[in-house]
Amino acid sequence: MEQGRKRVSPVSVFFAFFCFLLLRLLCFSGSAEAYKNYTVGDSLGWYDSQEKPAVDYQQWADAKNFSLGDFLIFNTDTNHSVVQTYNFTTYKECDYDDALDSDTKLWSAADPSNTATSGVTVPVPLLKEGNFSSKFHITPLRSWLISRTDTTIRLKQLGMEFTVWVFKHANLDQLKLMGPVILNGILKLLDGYSYSDSDSVARDTKSFAFQAIGLLAQRLPQLFRDKIEMAVRLFDALKLEASSLRLVIQEATTSLATAYKGAQPAVLIELEKLLLHNFNAEQSEIRFCAVRWATSLFDLQHCPSRFICMLGAADPKLDIREMALEGLFPVKDEGRLISQNPDIIYPKLGSMLEYILKQQPKFVDSTEMREHKLLFPSNMYVAMIKFLLKCFELELEQNKDLEKSLEFVSSVETLCLLLEHAMATEGSVELHATASKTLITIASHLPEMIASHYSQRVIWLKQLLSHMDWDTREAVARLLGIASTALPSATSTALISELVSKTTEMQKLRFEAQHGVLCAIGYVTANSMCRSPAIPEALFQSTLKCLVDVVNSETATLSSVAMQALGHIGLCAPRLGAPSVSSQNLLRSINECYINSNIN
Repeated sequence: MEQGRKRVSPVSVFFAFFCFLLLRLLCFSGSAEAYKNYTVGDSLGWYDSQEKPAVDYQQWADAKNFSLGDFLIFNTDTNHSVVQTYNFTTYKECDYDDALDSDTKLWSAADPSNTATSGVTVPVPLLKEGNFSSKFHITPLRSWLISRTDTTIRLKQLGMEFTVWVFKHANLDQLKLMGPVILNGILKLLDGYSYSDSDSVARDTKSFAFQAIGLLAQRLPQLFRDKIEMAVRLFDALKLEASSLRLVIQEATTSLATAYKGAQPAVLIELEKLLLHNFNAEQSEIRFCAVRWATSLFDLQHCPSRFICMLGAADPKLDIREMALEGLFPVKDEGRLISQNPDIIYPKLGSMLEYILKQQPKFVDSTEMREHKLLFPSNMYVAMIKFLLKCFELELEQNKDLEKSLEFVSSVETLCLLLEHAMATEGSVELHATASKTLITIASHLPEMIASHYSQRVIWLKQLLSHMDWDTREAVARLLGIASTALPSATSTALISELVSKTTEMQKLRFEAQHGVLCAIGYVTANSMCRSPAIPEALFQSTLKCLVDVVNSETATLSSVAMQALGHIGLCAPRLGAPSVSSQNLLRSINECYINSNIN
């Protein structure tokens, strides 16, 4: 047998001693008393858990209070080693070949070539301070009396640093045996600190502890999956710990999310509440983790997580906004139907709306004067509206008969109320344009329902004709034209007369109002020509003359708008059964306007 130092086998004592020493250090306290002998493991001795499953060094260590000068008595055999070191490289590499006599002492060496084992008793004094190895050796303490608190804190830091290494490299079978015990020790360590502890050693110790939790969550997710206590603990830590620790805790929290994949429905419901509650936190790290969990734990059909993504779409932090938008729109629109991608399944429109209104019933409150307050930033509304439109379109792609479903139509009516709420004066230009265009998209699928709904909102629509945004004015004018088809003939005629009369005051109106009125004249008149009875001949002629006059006299921009309005009317002219001679002559004048415009 080769004499001297040998590379020791980690299998025999790795985790048993690590668990014992780590937990002992986490609980190390007390004052100098009479020196005592402690038999490690009592009657069970010093063996790994694979050889003696009943061994529980945590339970043994919890009842002890070590002091300087005490002896640890290892009752073991010739297949197990006891090495005392305070050299970090020695215990990390599990190899004491290159260790110095001044920092490492071999108390008992295993003999791999010996097939016949025999018992040995190894006493180890606690006399000197230094780093500890969790494999085969005891942490020595300083032989001179120093502050017990300082010693304990330093040992805890080194213990946590080594725990991170263990969780990265340990065999999974061994980790399954000792992981729960080690986790319990880590949590006891964290409980022993206050959130105000700010010295570098305490900060490093807690940093290693959170890293260890994140690694353990990746390798042993089953330890966390059945309860949300660890999720609550980490989200609270993000809120309460010092800012210097938040990045480490954020990484651990992100790793923990994977542990809850496939969790029981009751656990997932509790997590939904936790994420929604934490999204309103001031700390951006908490909001980041809330959105990360929402997108990684739940699929696109999950309404609560998509609502969190809607909130995240308006976050001040760019990375949170981008992650939230990816959670709402996982694939870019490349002109393909959503239904062509079987992996993309949006929630039902009614289900998504129901959850949104459960969280905030005032989403459907609005006033004709648009003076109500928005409940969230405009960007959140924009993301919400676009997502709801996806839900709407996908349902219709999958089932065209939904247009006749009372339940579906009721959901669409609720969506319209939400869109009207989004048109509040304090909303952004993008929000108003998105909401008004969405109404037009809905009308392309359900024209009768939209016409009926907005025939009761004509006053509200007329106010929006002078909106500052071009696209919004255009969409509102189209919507007014659609709504006019559900008005009584007399009311529709009166609306056209009102709009035409405003053109006589063009110079008094702002450009936005002029543009809105001209657009509305075109859409309302065109839609009125498609109904029976059509508008009176005299009104029809005066409307056309009004538009032709604008083409010939106003600025190029307004002239083009008036020509576009004439075009809308002209497209409806062939649908008339037998237009009068005067109408035919005026339609010829429309063509002449286009010809003259092109010549000029």
